[in-house]
Amino acid sequence: MLILNDIHAGVSRVAGTTPQSSMDLSNRILREFEKNLLTEHRDLMILGDLFNAFSVDNHTFYGVTKLLFAWLEVHKDGTLYLVNGNHDHSNDTTKKSSLEMLAGILSCWKNNVEYITEPFNGIPGYVVIPHLANQDLFDLAITRNCDKDKTLLAHCNYDNFFAVGKDHSLNLTKDQAHLFKSVIIGHEHNHRLIDNVLALGNQFPTSIADCKDSKTKGAFSLKTQRHNITWESKDSYIDVDWHDLATLEDIYEFVRVSGNAAINEINLAISEISKFRRGSKAYIVANAVINEGAVQSVEEVEAVESLDGLNILEMLYTHLTKQQVAKIEALRAENDN
Repeated sequence: MLILNDIHAGVSRVAGTTPQSSMDLSNRILREFEKNLLTEHRDLMILGDLFNAFSVDNHTFYGVTKLLFAWLEVHKDGTLYLVNGNHDHSNDTTKKSSLEMLAGILSCWKNNVEYITEPFNGIPGYVVIPHLANQDLFDLAITRNCDKDKTLLAHCNYDNFFAVGKDHSLNLTKDQAHLFKSVIIGHEHNHRLIDNVLALGNQFPTSIADCKDSKTKGAFSLKTQRHNITWESKDSYIDVDWHDLATLEDIYEFVRVSGNAAINEINLAISEISKFRRGSKAYIVANAVINEGAVQSVEEVEAVESLDGLNILEMLYTHLTKQQVAKIEALRAENDN
């Protein structure tokens, strides 16, 4: 089985883009998704967030539907597993997500489609737990389905203090992870292996933040237990000082512009970045230039765009200690009372 995750088809970036480059990025995702599907694996699992939003535009929906229908035509003996991610969930039960619509359409013609919205034990040796409505339901699903002889496949964060209590982004603790033989998760966009948990990372970046911590990205094969490399940062991503923009070769897809600018250089720095962005073929040109110690960072804005429900206070929390966060939360509770 091949596992893909966090495709985010239909993504629309505002920060660091032009209208054209934002559209180009969205089209690129569909092309990369198609390339990832062209493998010899019998089964395919999308481990959450195939789409970037609960409801996507018709162009994106049609493109993904056509690609997966073609995959099902070729892989008649295989199974397509579509797993709910946090972007596929809404508390309004009267609405259907684009993922649910996709699963319903594909199932009308094919009988080898599994749409997973609840804990699933239909794959020998594995337990699949999708994104659920809240942390309590997720914790209950872990307790009811834990098995030291099985691997957990889930769409969640791992051991992330800042995800605790945020229903749009569920958290798996170390103790919970150790209830399984091993754990493989989607949702986190950068690859990491810690304890018995493998965070797959997405297969190709959709933001600057996706590029910074990973030199490569890949689709994961359960058969070989290894990644098939789909993206390499050296050919696609660069961090460049704004003073060097004028001589930078226009070959990169993602450009993070950094460096320092004195007060009298700020207007010049902004002008240079804007000029480069307008003339560049890059999908995103992010501004992370430091002005007298204050960071003007576009990739932080992109992170907000990629996580429903995230707010400025949560962004602040990422720069504080647990004790400082606890004090702020105590003050907020006091004010609420």
